[in-house]
Amino acid sequence: MRREWILLGIQGLGATWIGWGIAALVVVVAMMLGDRWAGLTAACVLVALWGVVSLVTVKLRRNTRHVRMSASPAGAAGRCRINHIAQLLDDLDAQDLDPVEYELQWGRIYGEVASVTRGA
Repeated sequence: MRREWILLGIQGLGATWIGWGIAALVVVVAMMLGDRWAGLTAACVLVALWGVVSLVTVKLRRNTRHVRMSASPAGAAGRCRINHIAQLLDDLDAQDLDPVEYELQWGRIYGEVASVTRGA
């Protein structure tokens, strides 16, 4: 599970402006320490690494859910409920569940999120 998180992180980073900035910095440093061929080699290695990680994670990315939530809780009770949902997500990541149990847990988490958005 940890290896999958790392691979998904590398693949996701390569598709962001931050990732491009880091890659450009690596290429510039390689050119400063070597020559333009060192910079070209560094660029090729980075692109190849990202390509290989992208190929390895194709199936994993199709079976991965991303939850992005933004909330402005009303008072301590709202913060407590949002922290509870965050803890449920952390607990789900730490468990090794079969697909049925995993979907049941996600259903429970969606229910919690729905109750927060309804203000129940």
